[in-house]
Amino acid sequence: MRPLPIVAAVFAALSGTLAFGHAGLETKSAVAGSYYKAVMRIPHGCDGDATDTVRVRIPEGMISVKPKPKPNWNVEAVVGAYQKTYDLHGRAVNAGVIELIWRGSLPNDQFDEFVFLGKISDSVPSGAPLYFHTTQQCNTATIDWSEVPDTDQDRHDLKHPAPSLNIMPRGHANH
Repeated sequence: MRPLPIVAAVFAALSGTLAFGHAGLETKSAVAGSYYKAVMRIPHGCDGDATDTVRVRIPEGMISVKPKPKPNWNVEAVVGAYQKTYDLHGRAVNAGVIELIWRGSLPNDQFDEFVFLGKISDSVPSGAPLYFHTTQQCNTATIDWSEVPDTDQDRHDLKHPAPSLNIMPRGHANH
């Protein structure tokens, strides 16, 4: 048995999940027309303070959003109008959850995950990401994870990039 290649393979597989200095989604792609379980990671507090509020704006094209209850946190689903009308199992919908707000406490030296489920509309174009503008509020500071890269810019060059979800075409296996 050759343990070094196995260790290298495990490290390579995990390295993408270990580097989380930024807010981000655990699964980074979804298929248009499918349901998507979003796991939003908040990696730390703000300048040493605990996080007390996490706000996630739901991008246009994600419909029928439902938050997962989170122990010791209150969650509020803000409902509003969509920019267009979507088909949801044969029913036209033009309003739904447009923002989720969790209130609780996340110490600076810990990370946490905020989970919700939604459907990626068939009309969302594949290849263009959906951005989940996320605000992390602490006692004395706010981190606004909302920067979107320009066409020729690498998102890793941004200080506070918005968590993004790559949309794959229908029929594509979601890995």
